[in-house]
Amino acid sequence: MTRRLGLVLVVSFSAAVLIAAFSSSAQRSSTQHRLSVELKDALAQKALTMLRNESEILVTGTPPGEGLVPRLVGMARLEFSGGDRIAALLKSRRTSLEHGKGYTSIEVTLDAQGIEERDGTVILHGIEHVVEHFTFNRVPPPLPPDVYEESVRHDFIFSVIPVSATGPISPYSVRVNDFEYTLTKDITEPQLLKHYQQEEDGVQKDSRPPAVPLRDAAPFATEQKKKRP
Repeated sequence: MTRRLGLVLVVSFSAAVLIAAFSSSAQRSSTQHRLSVELKDALAQKALTMLRNESEILVTGTPPGEGLVPRLVGMARLEFSGGDRIAALLKSRRTSLEHGKGYTSIEVTLDAQGIEERDGTVILHGIEHVVEHFTFNRVPPPLPPDVYEESVRHDFIFSVIPVSATGPISPYSVRVNDFEYTLTKDITEPQLLKHYQQEEDGVQKDSRPPAVPLRDAAPFATEQKKKRP
């Protein structure tokens, strides 16, 4: 009887382990299925659309109907709303024209580096490549270069909800495999945020006075300090 009971317990335990392993494997497969190359490309297309809408403001002076998403600037550690970004771009364009410089065209491409899940969101890591072309009026020689190039690292934050729970799709949203992904924030030079955070953590840690062992601590003073007049 004891042997039979022990055998039943061993079989039950083994079955539980197999079920748990299968469930964990299925969950990993589901996650890998969601974080597919297809999804990365779809998210990159939405992020690129937003970046090109941004650049078109400098060329045409017309804000996009879709607006822009909020941006956290890693270098300055400042966050700007979509409306703030549009206002700043229009001001920059106006200032350039006042000084005789106009944007003729801006080429924007995005090199999608990868995607990851974090805190219920999906993050697209990418590098933006920008080539700006200018014309100059009323600018004395020697004329400055008429082409400007730069590359910027981005983390694009996408919210995730089931398609069944959504209404009309928004301009910066895409549906892939029964889920809707919406671009909610753009972080530029995210590696600088991590660097600043590490520096701040180090400063806070170093600024704390070292603890004094009780055996080395000075005895408490028994005399009361005189109050200053």
